[in-house]
Amino acid sequence: MLHAAAAAGIPAGVYIDPLAYPDLPKMTSLRLDQCPVCGSRSLVRRKRSLAERLRHAAVYRCTFCRFEASVPLTVLYPQLSRIARCPRCSSTALRVLARRDPIERLYRGPLSMLWALLGAPILYCPFCRLQFYDFRPRIDGENGGNGRIG
Repeated sequence: MLHAAAAAGIPAGVYIDPLAYPDLPKMTSLRLDQCPVCGSRSLVRRKRSLAERLRHAAVYRCTFCRFEASVPLTVLYPQLSRIARCPRCSSTALRVLARRDPIERLYRGPLSMLWALLGAPILYCPFCRLQFYDFRPRIDGENGGNGRIG
């Protein structure tokens, strides 16, 4: 049942107990349309506790099997992530550029501009065509960095 749910095109990135469900992906969007455990489409967004508000942007509960999935804050705020993410779409599918492209837009956030002054490499997001500077490590394409978020 778990393999069928994972093969059904469920969005990558559901945060769950990794010991109980090791085959399910992590949540990468604010919306979850289908329960990864039972396959029903009756997921509702529930209220978060104070502790959950510090870690999760949203928590969903399946009305049939009571399964809960949560969305990490790094989906909403990519600057909080430990890996490099696009500041506009939170994608991890980034490329390193040799030099700045004058045609594509440059993200001029304060942290990105500080990293530019410190000599950070310039990264490029092919989905939103945005260039930005970032020192954080990137995810390789074979390790799951090939998906757009949102």
